[in-house]
Amino acid sequence: MTSRRIEEVDFTQPFFVSASARATRRSSGIRSAFSFVKKFSSSDLLKAEPVLFVVIFIFGLTTWLFERRHNPEEFPGGWKGLWEGIWWPAVTMTTVGYGDKSPRSAGGSVVALVWMFTAIIIISGLTASIASSLTVNQLSGDINSLEELKQYEVGTVAGSATQGFLSGRNIAARGYTDLGTGIAALHADEIDALAYGEPILKYALQEKGETALQVLPYRFNIQYYSFGLPKGSPLSDELDPILPCLLEQNSWRAMLAEYGLSEL
Repeated sequence: MTSRRIEEVDFTQPFFVSASARATRRSSGIRSAFSFVKKFSSSDLLKAEPVLFVVIFIFGLTTWLFERRHNPEEFPGGWKGLWEGIWWPAVTMTTVGYGDKSPRSAGGSVVALVWMFTAIIIISGLTASIASSLTVNQLSGDINSLEELKQYEVGTVAGSATQGFLSGRNIAARGYTDLGTGIAALHADEIDALAYGEPILKYALQEKGETALQVLPYRFNIQYYSFGLPKGSPLSDELDPILPCLLEQNSWRAMLAEYGLSEL
C-alpha cells in the first residue's frame, strides 16, 4: 500500500506490516579470501605505498648523509651505506629495529627523533585507513543505516515501492524487470545487494531453494500489505471486519513462522 496506489485502487485494512530488506551473497571461504585481497589492494592503499617509500628514502638519505663521516662502521660510503641508511628508518618505523644501527652524530640524532614521531603518525594513519577500507567494504549484517547502503551497488525491481523509497533518499538502485532477474544479477556479481519487500524476497529465495544468498536483518521503508480492490468496491466493508479475526488465529502466526517472517 502506497500513497500513489491509493489513488488508483481501494485497499482493505492492512493484514501485515513489514519493510524492505536486502539479500546478499553468502561469503564462502574462497570468496572471502578473494574479497580480502581485492580490498587490501584497493587503489587508495596502493597509492599510499609509493608515497611511503619516498618518505622512507628521504629520511634514509638524510640519515646517511649525516652519519657516513661520523659513523662509517654502520653507515659506510657508497651504495651500501645508502642502503643501510634506508634500511634504518624502515625497520624503525615497523618497530622491529634490531639495534645494530643507530645514528651517532648530532644531525643524525635530530633526524632520528623527527622520524620516530613521524613514523608513529604514519603507522597510525595506515592502520586506521586499512581497517576502515576493509570494514566499510564488507557487506554484512552490521550495516544499520541507509547512509552505509549508499556505498554499494544495489538493485531492486523497477518501479517498485522500494526503488521509489531509495531514489527519494539519493540511493541509486539498478532497476530490474522482475525479482528473478534481480536475483540472477546478484548471482552474477552485477550488484552487491538486492533490495525489495522482505516477505516477498524471502519467499522468492525459499521457493528457488537458494542457499548461496541470504536476507540480512537490517530493514527499512515500512510497508503495509493490504488487499487491493476496485474503486468503490463493497468488498472492503465485508473484509475489514473479518481480517482482525483471522490475524488473531494461531494458524496465521504459524504461517508467518513457516516462511521465517515477523511483523514490525
